Amino acid sequence: MAAAAIEVEAINGPLLFLSATRDEVWPSTEMSEAMMTRLRAHGFSHHAEHIAIEGDHAAPLMHLDRVENFLEEHYPPTDSGLCLNR
Repeated sequence: MAAAAIEVEAINGPLLFLSATRDEVWPSTEMSEAMMTRLRAHGFSHHAEHIAIEGDHAAPLMHLDRVENFLEEHYPPTDSGLCLNR
């Protein structure tokens, strides 16, 4: 499992994990929490949050407003469009 781990702590910017509590495709909530734990263990300096949505694999699709809110707060638009560089 360690060899397959995503080095999320190397990402240079705020992160949002959106998962489904009863995901029948993959353990999205557990894996999102594992990534949050990894970020804390490595002293991740950017904002990171995990929102666990009650429901099955598709449930997060009903909450894209939360993704939009996250993007507006942490990647505000600029005159040239979405700011992805910090």
